[in-house]
Amino acid sequence: MSLQSPPFRPTLLQGSIGIDILLSIRSQAFGAILVARQEPQMFTEQELQLLATVGAALALSLRNAETHHQS
Repeated sequence: MSLQSPPFRPTLLQGSIGIDILLSIRSQAFGAILVARQEPQMFTEQELQLLATVGAALALSLRNAETHHQS
């Protein structure tokens, strides 16, 4: 998994580094969350995998809530 590939978009902040995690399922986007760290240190491969899993779970939860609300 790479910081340059979806679901991530690097974000430079003042004195820190962050990434936007896109919340989407297939082509349906639900939003994004920003995760930042105070030190200007890159995220590890394990951290990226964890964040991708959290993002996928959030997107699925949002889709399920939307589906439930529509019914």
